[in-house]
Amino acid sequence: MTSEVRTGVVKHYAALHRYARKLLRRTQDAEDLVTQAVERALTMEDKFRGGNVRAWLFTLLHNTYVNNIRDSKTLKRGGNPPIFNDLQPPNQDETVELHEIVRIILKFPRDQGRTMLRILIEGYDYEEAARLENIHVGTAKSRVHRGRELLAAKLAQSLSG
Repeated sequence: MTSEVRTGVVKHYAALHRYARKLLRRTQDAEDLVTQAVERALTMEDKFRGGNVRAWLFTLLHNTYVNNIRDSKTLKRGGNPPIFNDLQPPNQDETVELHEIVRIILKFPRDQGRTMLRILIEGYDYEEAARLENIHVGTAKSRVHRGRELLAAKLAQSLSG
């Protein structure tokens, strides 16, 4: 399993960085967050039980982000400077929604979910995602269109239930 985590870190590093950049909006802060998450992944690689290493790494990154927000709020209450300069914690509802969206997408059929994550979360355009997936641009657009419909239905279902 150990080499699987290390290989996953190398393979998904750029995607992790794009996701961190979407969360924090500042390149330096995103780099710091990815470094923290990768360090955590490497120290916890014995905890990885196989399966989707990409999802595991994204979960570690997201949890590291949430922990940093929490720590930043604690430090602010004590009057000390925050960990990240000018960090504005997101609206809690938005964080919960993003986490719920990623959770739902990870349950989609593998090809559709991967394309959705690349375009909606990681920020690839259709052409880049299609090239990475080795599919036609129209196929990527179709997967995202069907995925958005499915995502909307699943979110409506989770909000009503």
